[in-house]
Amino acid sequence: MNDWSETGGQKAKINGPTGSPRLSEYQIKQIAKDIIEHFEQRQALFEGKGMIVTMSRRIAFFFRQS
Repeated sequence: MNDWSETGGQKAKINGPTGSPRLSEYQIKQIAKDIIEHFEQRQALFEGKGMIVTMSRRIAFFFRQS
């Protein structure tokens, strides 16, 4: 298994057997911003709901906080 994975143009350390990356606070905020922008653009065309799936509750917590 690789120790590094490309994430947002920066490298993120792989965390344990799940392979989930350890993201910096900046990276989490950027990803959350991208998700929100994408959802809002889709809402302009189609009315509906969205769901974000993460590898762990810890990652979901960080996205929720940002």
